Amino acid sequence: MKKIFIFCITLITSFSAFSSPVVEACFNCSASQEMVMAHHYGLSANTPYGESKYHILNTATFDINTYQILKVKNADPESRGDKITNFSIPTPSALTKQSLQLKAAADELSTELMTAAIPSSVISNPWLFVNCAFCGNNTEAYLQKSPSVSLPVKTIGSILKQLNITTVKLDNQYKISLEASGIVLIKVAITNSAKLFVEPIEVIDQNGNRVPFSQDGLNYTSIRISPSFTFKDINEAINPLGFYIPTPDSSAEVAMIKSCKTSKLSKEENCN
Repeated sequence: MKKIFIFCITLITSFSAFSSPVVEACFNCSASQEMVMAHHYGLSANTPYGESKYHILNTATFDINTYQILKVKNADPESRGDKITNFSIPTPSALTKQSLQLKAAADELSTELMTAAIPSSVISNPWLFVNCAFCGNNTEAYLQKSPSVSLPVKTIGSILKQLNITTVKLDNQYKISLEASGIVLIKVAITNSAKLFVEPIEVIDQNGNRVPFSQDGLNYTSIRISPSFTFKDINEAINPLGFYIPTPDSSAEVAMIKSCKTSKLSKEENCN
């Protein structure tokens, strides 16, 4: 009987040690916001009576803060609801270790993204981003396949899965060079299946022109041109959309985008 009792105690202890902690994500939350989250967790019908621990992952810093929750039934029959007490306690060492691993992987990913470059075979012209449904996906797919990027993404995804967190968004924005010219500014998110999501925020060509994501407003837009990135380069991308840049003077540094429908084209000008 004594052996059976000891076995049961060991089994219960082992189960408790390996049970998944309750972790929820919050982006850049203040201490008061975390206290509110902890209180709401205590009020949840899924939260057991007695003592429990609640952990919050700040996805802006990857710090994990822990709260002790005490949930008891209210003895006053005239009072509604349960009595919830919560206060901050030291975070368990296992979660602290995972927090440090997340920070290291996020720093590594940031370093790789800041030095990444999208080849012309993926994006051949920054002005292709106008009305482009696949440009963001092509950028995302290229970065996801890059070994130096995929490694920290896999590390982050693995830890998120252990913490039962679905997705985190990195706080930074990253300037990714385009081999064809210019840059694309992106934000990224990582899922617990190690999937990298890329959201293009802004595209700028090498002449400093902000490339719109929509063709709306292109007509009569003034842009800078240069010998290294000419009006012909831009026309290649915007002609299929019904816009073009008329042939400027050889010394011109500024040109204007016009609509093919409202312009009289010379024989030399092409507007497909």
